[in-house]
Formats: sequence, structure tokens, C-alpha cells
Amino acid sequence: MKILLTNDDGIYAEGMEKLVELMLPLGHELYIVSPKRNNSGAGHAITLWREVEIRKLDPLKGIRERWFVDGTPVDAIKFALGNGIVRPELIVSGINNGPNMGRNIFYSGTVGAALEALFHDISSVALSVENWSEPLWEPAIIYGRKIVEKAIDLVRNNKDNTFLLNANFPDLPASEIKGTRLTRQGVSGFAEKFYPSKGGTPHHYFLAGEITMPDTDGYIDAIAVSEGYISITPLYPQLTSEEVLKKFAGCFDDITKQL
Repeated sequence: MKILLTNDDGIYAEGMEKLVELMLPLGHELYIVSPKRNNSGAGHAITLWREVEIRKLDPLKGIRERWFVDGTPVDAIKFALGNGIVRPELIVSGINNGPNMGRNIFYSGTVGAALEALFHDISSVALSVENWSEPLWEPAIIYGRKIVEKAIDLVRNNKDNTFLLNANFPDLPASEIKGTRLTRQGVSGFAEKFYPSKGGTPHHYFLAGEITMPDTDGYIDAIAVSEGYISITPLYPQLTSEEVLKKFAGCFDDITKQL
């Protein structure tokens, strides 16, 4: 099977090294196309109004081709598919150092790349670890490999149904992880504001905040991870609120009537 690897932390990030380590034993035809540099928080952004550096890199053992795109994770996917580098059957994004759960998935470049796969009728898996600085990679490699194996089986047996599995791993040793839970996206996120520059530079600020965890259900992504489980959330890029659509039916019918 042809599988495309990408991330949002950049092609030289440790998480990409760990993703390659995860994937190589599976024995598939692997390609890497990812951003040149860190694009955390890029979400589903694309690069407009400037030219983008794109470069093919020296080969890696077990990797058919390796490219960087000096743009966003979605730029990388658009280049890989649109420019004929590879038409994969599966895209794997990660391994991200830091979780991508709750409302934060809308900011996540890791998830953004995986969502772009669905726009092209390709299934995808996003992998993230619950630690922003020095994550324990071993559980994500061991169990992430099993998740990807399951995804490969699902692709082979469900040709007409694409999917995105957003997997988040607790920052725990493999022996302490309690299991897996198929979860829903929650509403956890950050309460943020801009703070004055640490260096005292006038008119300069930085964004920071505290995590908010209003969810309580153990089958919500962030709660499952906090309880020591691997969270696997199926995502789909459809934001229409069917409930509100029905509730507001007819509400705007009169706004174009002539006065």
C-alpha cells in the first residue's frame, strides 16, 4: 500500500523520526511530504500571496521519496497530491508532541493535514502525544503502529468509505496505559489572552492561557486521555448544525422581501 507521511512540526522534528520508526516495520511503500519548519497552530491554512520553496531531499532508508514544503501542512498535502508525487491509499499525520483534542483540533495542523486527505477521498490517521515538551514516544510507536494496522485493514475492506481517526496518547509508559476508547470530540480548550512582551518590547505581545476541561464523560477525547486511555475519535469535515438548521427553518425567508 502507498502511504503518505506528514506532520505540522516540520520534516526535521523528532516526531517525524518516530513516525518513520512506527511505520517501517509495516512494510509499505512510504512517502514523506511535510512542512519545512514548525507549523503548530496552522489549522487548515494554506499559503497565498507568496511563492513557496519546495525541495526534494536525499532518500531515507525505507522511504521512497522525501520532500519539504516551506508552507503549511495542508500545502504539503496539496503538493503531494496535486503535483503527482503520490496518490496514497492512506495518509498518516504526526506524531505530534502535544495533544490535539476538543476545540483545539480546529487549530491543529496535524489534524488539518488529515482533514485535507478526506477532501481528496483518502483516509487518514492523526497521532498526538499528551506532552508539549518531552513526550514519551514509546507508547505512541507501539500502539500507534497497531492503530495504523487497523486503519490499513479498514481501508482495504471499506473502499467506498473514507475516514479520519484522530488518536491521542496519554503521556504514560506503555505498561500504564489502560486501554483504548472510541471517543467523541469534546469542548476542552484554552482560556487565553495576550500578555506584554517578556523582553519589554513596546507594542509586542504573546498569546498564552490555561487549559479548560468542562467535559466529564469518560468517552470524550480529553477525559479519556486524562484517565489513562488512548482516545480515538472519528472526525468528519461537516460543520452544519442540523439541529439549528431545523430550528431556524423559515426564519430568514422575509429578509429579501421588498419594503
